[in-house]
Amino acid sequence: AAEAALADRAFVKKAVKLNQQGMAQWERALKDFSVPYWPSQGNFLLVDVQRGLGLSGAEAFDRLIRRGVILRPVTNYGLKHALRISIGNAEENRFAIRAWSEEFHPKARAAKRAAPKSTKKKKK
Repeated sequence: AAEAALADRAFVKKAVKLNQQGMAQWERALKDFSVPYWPSQGNFLLVDVQRGLGLSGAEAFDRLIRRGVILRPVTNYGLKHALRISIGNAEENRFAIRAWSEEFHPKARAAKRAAPKSTKKKKK
């Protein structure tokens, strides 16, 4: 089945495009959250939660899993300061990014909700 999928050029092209879009979603969010990560050409990002949040990967994992989000600690690779974020589809990424924001940046999220809406009128 894997060989057939790779031979299907349309499938591969679509999968690559979806991964690139998902990667861009996460990269924007992590930049907004000021959490460093290592750029990737694969289907995951390695995130330095120690520098970005002051937590170990295991601590961040424990907090996110309670919100239904599994981002893997990579202590088994000697990287106790990091998490591995697998790129999902747009909906999965939005869910995980929202959970991250609510768990680790609740004040910023509350301020954004409380910000006044634009009063500019649309031209007719």
